[in-house]
Amino acid sequence: MSIQQQISSVFQELREQSATTMSVEGYRAAFDAFAALTLPRQDVTVKALTIDGLAAEWIIPANPIPERVILYFHSGSYINGSLMTDRALVSMLACLTQTKVLQVAYRIAPEHPFPIAIYDGLAAYHWLIAHGHAPHTIALAGTAAGAGITLAMLLLLREQGDALPVVAALLSPLIDITPASIMAKRHVTTDIVFNAAMLDFAANMYMSQENASS
Repeated sequence: MSIQQQISSVFQELREQSATTMSVEGYRAAFDAFAALTLPRQDVTVKALTIDGLAAEWIIPANPIPERVILYFHSGSYINGSLMTDRALVSMLACLTQTKVLQVAYRIAPEHPFPIAIYDGLAAYHWLIAHGHAPHTIALAGTAAGAGITLAMLLLLREQGDALPVVAALLSPLIDITPASIMAKRHVTTDIVFNAAMLDFAANMYMSQENASS
């Protein structure tokens, strides 16, 4: 079975449910099972730490380029995911770029709704600067919800007049969660992870649709 088929199988039951029958626990369990399908590279070092009360970890390749750092935010849809979700991807990113990566477990909804995750990201960025990393040596990166957090951080940093990171990478960003955008997703049949019901469920957990549309 290919990795695409394995991923599709993990999410099949969840995808067949409507937004009214999903549970946060089932949603998160599916993504945890997905994360277990892949393993991080063995040639990286993982070091756990805490940043302003948030769980975090350094993923360090062999012989990283000094000073450079990537601040990465894991995938999901704002209501799920953890440090293990993208650990395999992040370990490859660290090795390919020869750069140490800081992953931060931003808080997720519905326990911590919008905009808490974005400010968690800002706290991690400011923590790096306070610990001697100049903005021009920091790259931001994220996938899905993590990419949405990355973009929101950039906008806030610009509005606040703070120094921006040298570069940002948004991987399959989950940005527009308005009802109109989610409705358009109902016609997409090629996404092996998300469908409209899953996005609708997550969007309503993360923020009010009045906020999403503003």
